[in-house]
Amino acid sequence: MVKLEYMSTYINALQADAAGGSRSVLLDRRRAVADPRDAVFLQLYRQLRDVPPRRLRQEEQAWMVRFHHEGAEDAGGPYRESLALLSADLESGQLPLLLPTPNARDDVGDNRDKFVPNPECRSAEELRIFRFIGTVRARPAPGVGVEEGRASCVLT
Repeated sequence: MVKLEYMSTYINALQADAAGGSRSVLLDRRRAVADPRDAVFLQLYRQLRDVPPRRLRQEEQAWMVRFHHEGAEDAGGPYRESLALLSADLESGQLPLLLPTPNARDDVGDNRDKFVPNPECRSAEELRIFRFIGTVRARPAPGVGVEEGRASCVLT
């Protein structure tokens, strides 16, 4: 049943891309909690990594979101939630991609709420993931950003 839902989402996404519309993604928060290898960020990455960057940087909503086992219709709220979850996953320490700044680690000075790329992450796949992070977080999304205190993942 789960495979059928993912296949359906994938087919819908292909149809939307062909029509020039938003890509659809299916996210499973329960799976993300059960296994860090299925973090929401990684689910998004797997489903959106082949989308051309220009589609992910557009001014309007870049993808449509459906949460598995949840009844939300995406009129913008689930999209904003997916961006907040993406940032939370990157900042949580579960994924080794970003590290707190030295000032955060030492609890001194400015930029204690920022993160830097982990220099140990150098594989080809990790570099593709960094490119993806830059693509989707290159500009603040409507309703999600540091200025609103909902997400503090800022890449500088």
